[in-house]
Amino acid sequence: MLGKVNYYAKRLLIRVMNICKFLVRTEKGKIVLMDYTPFSGSNSWALYDYIKNEVGYKNVEIVRNSELEGGSVLKYIKAILNLLRAEVLLTTHDLPVCKKSQLLIQMWHGIPLKAMGLLDKTISAKDKKYAINSFNRYNYIVSSSTFYNTLMNACTGNCKGNYILTGFPRNDYLYAPGKLRALYPEVNFEGKKIVLFVPTFRLGYMNRREGIEREKNIFGFDTFDVNSFLIF
Repeated sequence: MLGKVNYYAKRLLIRVMNICKFLVRTEKGKIVLMDYTPFSGSNSWALYDYIKNEVGYKNVEIVRNSELEGGSVLKYIKAILNLLRAEVLLTTHDLPVCKKSQLLIQMWHGIPLKAMGLLDKTISAKDKKYAINSFNRYNYIVSSSTFYNTLMNACTGNCKGNYILTGFPRNDYLYAPGKLRALYPEVNFEGKKIVLFVPTFRLGYMNRREGIEREKNIFGFDTFDVNSFLIF
């Protein structure tokens, strides 16, 4: 039985796949989404759910990052081949492998209101060069506003102007009838106002000293009272 993929085996497999990727035939009409949930990659999952269940398009697959991180060698190779067979390939983070002949769409996973990519003073020049090369290979980048475009240009060096203002699939998902109830079946939303607050500035994320401790003060207000908030 083939064991799990370790770091060095993964790097070797990626190199081999990048050399041989042009031998993998693209399947016409095939859509594949690279899914990074629960690590903020929910745009892929939400769009996959919409394409398959709402639109009814069947030639769509989702490749989960868990298949590439800690899965067996066989699952790893199968996942990579799935990505290479796609005519349309979408992701919310990076892609381990792709071909120039594919239509590549970057949905990303948030709005960069903190240091990221070229604006991050903690990463190396090599990583910044990679960020530029990575983002400039996409045919389209999903956007929520022209302000978002400006932020992404500053962080990634994207110079193609290839944004499409559609909004984010995961936000649309929350507004679709019944979806919020499906996510939280134990909560009664009838007649209640819904506040969704999901900050990414949080203390200790990736060993970085940014943000504040929010365990008992989720908004970071000096006068915040969790009991009063729950009653409201």
